[in-house]
Amino acid sequence: MSDSEKRVKRLERLMRVQTKKREIEEWRLAHLKRERSELDQKETDIIASLGVDTELHGLFLDSKVRTLRRNDRAKAKNSADQVLSAQRLEQERRREKQAERFREEAERVADARADQKELQSVLENLLSRADASFE
Repeated sequence: MSDSEKRVKRLERLMRVQTKKREIEEWRLAHLKRERSELDQKETDIIASLGVDTELHGLFLDSKVRTLRRNDRAKAKNSADQVLSAQRLEQERRREKQAERFREEAERVADARADQKELQSVLENLLSRADASFE
């Protein structure tokens, strides 16, 4: 196996790793989005339960307010995590694209070298036949 073929194999492995890293970042971002929708639903449920029509309305008001505050902090953290995850995802996509370009270039070089070797072999055969015919 020539150096250019080895390089192509290494770059193919790199591409597989980059693809997995991108998929992990996509999964993280999707997970954070699901978590955000759950937090939004939780907030909606708490606000809906604040009705004044129940006799125990005032007893649980403080705990519901604390829960809403915790939920707001969790939503803020989730938003920040989503931004970071989106940035990492974009970075992984760029790295994957770059690795893909390197691999394609290495494949072109390997193909060109293989063609060159084949051409050289054909030329040597032709020259050896020509030398034999002159003798």
